[in-house]
Amino acid sequence: MADTTQIPGQIPVLINDTFATNITNFSPRRTQASQIYTGFLGNFGKSYGVPQYSFTMQMPPRVDKGGWQFNPAVLARPFTLSFRIGSQEYRLTGCTVNDADLSVAMKEGNVGSNMAGTAMKCDPPF
Repeated sequence: MADTTQIPGQIPVLINDTFATNITNFSPRRTQASQIYTGFLGNFGKSYGVPQYSFTMQMPPRVDKGGWQFNPAVLARPFTLSFRIGSQEYRLTGCTVNDADLSVAMKEGNVGSNMAGTAMKCDPPF
């Protein structure tokens, strides 16, 4: 159990096997429906649906590097998103960004973007 408390501060994220150097607040998500079967004597079984994968991330453009590392319009087509937790690598395949926004705070000079998307599967499942 001691190893579970040794979580690194940053998790490297790769898009199509290229390090995404400016992704922040990356959050993969797995949801899976389940159904409990109940009879006269109580619960007697459970079934599970197919896992659904989604993710959110922030990816501000790099002004010092000439703009987007990965253009949000390009990420609307299928891509692979990989990340590591310790020695375990997870690969979300068939990813697409379904929702992207760009926020600009003119006075402060801050530019940010939020993206949300879905994936076909994750190998290995998390």
